[in-house]
Amino acid sequence: MMETAIMPVRLTSPEATQGNAELLRMANVFAKKAMRLPTSYEYKIETPVRTSPESYCAGCIDAALEAELKKWPDEERAQFSTSMSAGAEYDGRAHCYKCGLLLDCRLSEYGGETELRYFSSIRFTRLRPPSELEMYHLWKMLESIAYHLDTAKVSLALRVGRNALAALAWDER
Repeated sequence: MMETAIMPVRLTSPEATQGNAELLRMANVFAKKAMRLPTSYEYKIETPVRTSPESYCAGCIDAALEAELKKWPDEERAQFSTSMSAGAEYDGRAHCYKCGLLLDCRLSEYGGETELRYFSSIRFTRLRPPSELEMYHLWKMLESIAYHLDTAKVSLALRVGRNALAALAWDER
Protein backbone atom coordinates (compact mmCIF):
# COMPACT_ATOMS: atom_id res chain seq x y z
CA MET A 1 0.00 0.00 0.00
CA MET A 2 1.34 3.43 -0.95
CA GLU A 3 1.97 5.83 1.89
CA THR A 4 -0.10 9.00 1.64
CA ALA A 5 1.35 12.02 3.34
CA ILE A 6 -1.28 14.61 2.47
CA MET A 7 -3.25 15.68 5.49
CA PRO A 8 -5.27 18.86 5.92
CA VAL A 9 -3.40 21.13 8.29
CA ARG A 10 -4.87 23.83 10.47
CA LEU A 11 -2.21 26.45 11.09
CA THR A 12 -3.21 29.01 13.67
CA SER A 13 -1.33 31.87 15.20
CA PRO A 14 -2.42 34.83 17.31
CA GLU A 15 -1.11 37.28 14.73
CA ALA A 16 -2.94 35.66 11.80
CA THR A 17 -4.98 38.23 9.94
CA GLN A 18 -8.46 37.66 8.58
CA GLY A 19 -6.86 37.23 5.14
CA ASN A 20 -4.52 34.58 6.47
CA ALA A 21 -7.44 32.76 8.07
CA GLU A 22 -9.21 32.73 4.70
CA LEU A 23 -6.03 31.47 3.03
CA LEU A 24 -5.90 28.59 5.48
CA ARG A 25 -9.58 27.73 4.91
CA MET A 26 -8.89 27.64 1.16
CA ALA A 27 -5.73 25.58 1.74
CA ASN A 28 -7.81 22.99 3.61
CA VAL A 29 -10.33 22.81 0.74
CA PHE A 30 -7.53 22.13 -1.76
CA ALA A 31 -5.87 19.66 0.62
CA LYS A 32 -9.07 17.62 0.85
CA LYS A 33 -9.48 17.65 -2.94
CA ALA A 34 -5.88 16.51 -3.47
CA MET A 35 -6.13 13.58 -1.02
CA ARG A 36 -6.13 10.90 -3.74
CA LEU A 37 -2.85 12.16 -5.17
CA PRO A 38 -0.15 9.63 -4.22
CA THR A 39 2.65 11.17 -2.18
CA SER A 40 5.18 10.04 0.37
CA TYR A 41 7.21 11.54 3.12
CA GLU A 42 10.80 12.24 2.16
CA TYR A 43 13.52 9.78 3.20
CA LYS A 44 17.30 10.26 3.08
CA ILE A 45 20.28 7.93 3.49
CA GLU A 46 22.63 8.85 6.32
CA THR A 47 26.19 7.72 5.49
CA PRO A 48 29.29 7.81 7.73
CA VAL A 49 30.42 11.02 6.03
CA ARG A 50 27.25 12.83 4.93
CA THR A 51 23.52 12.79 4.36
CA SER A 52 22.67 11.87 0.79
CA PRO A 53 21.45 14.78 -1.32
CA GLU A 54 18.96 12.46 -3.04
CA SER A 55 15.46 12.16 -1.62
CA TYR A 56 13.48 8.93 -1.77
CA CYS A 57 9.90 7.83 -1.14
CA ALA A 58 8.92 5.17 1.39
CA GLY A 59 8.71 2.56 -1.38
CA CYS A 60 12.23 3.18 -2.73
CA ILE A 61 14.34 3.96 0.35
CA ASP A 62 15.16 0.33 1.25
CA ALA A 63 16.40 -0.53 -2.26
CA ALA A 64 18.41 2.72 -2.37
CA LEU A 65 20.01 1.92 1.00
CA GLU A 66 20.83 -1.61 -0.15
CA ALA A 67 22.48 -0.27 -3.32
CA GLU A 68 24.49 2.28 -1.30
CA LEU A 69 25.65 -0.37 1.21
CA LYS A 70 27.14 -2.47 -1.61
CA LYS A 71 29.63 0.35 -2.25
CA TRP A 72 31.07 0.19 1.29
CA PRO A 73 33.16 -2.37 3.21
CA ASP A 74 31.25 -4.66 5.59
CA GLU A 75 32.75 -3.08 8.73
CA GLU A 76 31.37 0.38 7.81
CA ARG A 77 27.83 -0.69 6.84
CA ALA A 78 26.52 -0.57 10.40
CA GLN A 79 27.03 3.22 10.36
CA PHE A 80 24.38 3.68 7.69
CA SER A 81 20.78 4.56 8.43
CA THR A 82 17.77 6.21 6.87
CA SER A 83 15.90 9.24 8.13
CA MET A 84 12.46 10.61 7.39
CA SER A 85 12.20 14.35 6.80
CA ALA A 86 8.55 15.08 7.60
CA GLY A 87 7.92 18.80 7.45
CA ALA A 88 11.02 19.73 5.48
CA GLU A 89 10.81 23.06 3.64
CA TYR A 90 11.71 23.40 -0.03
CA ASP A 91 11.83 26.12 -2.66
CA GLY A 92 9.91 23.92 -5.11
CA ARG A 93 8.54 20.47 -5.74
CA ALA A 94 10.38 17.47 -4.33
CA HIS A 95 10.25 14.10 -6.08
CA CYS A 96 11.67 10.64 -5.35
CA TYR A 97 15.11 10.31 -6.95
CA LYS A 98 14.33 6.76 -8.09
CA CYS A 99 10.64 6.64 -9.14
CA GLY A 100 9.62 10.33 -9.36
CA LEU A 101 6.79 10.13 -6.79
CA LEU A 102 5.79 13.53 -5.36
CA LEU A 103 7.26 13.97 -1.88
CA ASP A 104 5.17 15.84 0.66
CA CYS A 105 6.93 18.93 1.93
CA ARG A 106 6.24 22.49 2.94
CA LEU A 107 7.15 25.35 0.66
CA SER A 108 9.64 27.90 1.89
CA GLU A 109 8.76 31.57 1.64
CA TYR A 110 10.55 31.71 -1.72
CA GLY A 111 8.74 28.54 -2.87
CA GLY A 112 5.38 30.05 -1.96
CA GLU A 113 6.21 33.24 -3.87
CA THR A 114 7.30 31.23 -6.91
CA GLU A 115 4.07 29.23 -6.94
CA LEU A 116 2.08 32.44 -6.45
CA ARG A 117 3.74 34.01 -9.51
CA TYR A 118 2.95 30.89 -11.53
CA PHE A 119 -0.68 30.57 -10.44
CA SER A 120 -1.35 34.31 -10.80
CA SER A 121 -0.61 33.87 -14.52
CA ILE A 122 -3.30 31.18 -14.89
CA ARG A 123 -7.01 31.86 -15.24
CA PHE A 124 -9.01 28.85 -14.15
CA THR A 125 -12.46 28.55 -15.71
CA ARG A 126 -15.30 26.06 -15.75
CA LEU A 127 -13.71 24.63 -18.91
CA ARG A 128 -10.27 24.60 -17.31
CA PRO A 129 -10.60 23.89 -13.58
CA PRO A 130 -7.47 23.10 -11.55
CA SER A 131 -6.19 19.53 -11.85
CA GLU A 132 -5.60 17.39 -8.79
CA LEU A 133 -1.87 18.15 -8.97
CA GLU A 134 -2.58 21.89 -9.26
CA MET A 135 -4.87 21.64 -6.21
CA TYR A 136 -2.00 20.08 -4.29
CA HIS A 137 0.29 22.96 -5.27
CA LEU A 138 -2.40 25.55 -4.56
CA TRP A 139 -2.74 24.03 -1.09
CA LYS A 140 1.00 24.24 -0.45
CA MET A 141 1.23 27.77 -1.88
CA LEU A 142 -1.64 29.13 0.22
CA GLU A 143 -0.28 27.44 3.31
CA SER A 144 3.18 28.92 2.71
CA ILE A 145 1.90 32.47 2.22
CA ALA A 146 -0.17 32.22 5.43
CA TYR A 147 2.56 30.45 7.42
CA HIS A 148 5.21 33.01 6.58
CA LEU A 149 2.73 35.79 7.36
CA ASP A 150 3.57 37.63 4.17
CA THR A 151 0.73 40.15 4.26
CA ALA A 152 1.98 41.83 1.07
CA LYS A 153 1.14 38.70 -0.89
CA VAL A 154 -2.11 37.79 0.87
CA SER A 155 -4.44 39.75 -1.44
CA LEU A 156 -2.94 38.21 -4.60
CA ALA A 157 -3.02 34.72 -3.05
CA LEU A 158 -6.69 35.26 -2.09
CA ARG A 159 -7.51 36.26 -5.67
CA VAL A 160 -5.75 33.15 -7.05
CA GLY A 161 -7.47 30.87 -4.54
CA ARG A 162 -10.91 32.37 -5.15
CA ASN A 163 -10.48 31.99 -8.92
CA ALA A 164 -9.57 28.29 -8.54
CA LEU A 165 -12.46 27.68 -6.12
CA ALA A 166 -14.93 29.37 -8.50
CA ALA A 167 -13.75 27.11 -11.35
CA LEU A 168 -14.17 24.07 -9.10
CA ALA A 169 -17.69 25.16 -8.17
CA TRP A 170 -18.59 25.17 -11.87
CA ASP A 171 -16.91 21.79 -12.32
CA GLU A 172 -18.89 20.24 -9.44
CA ARG A 173 -22.34 21.33 -10.68
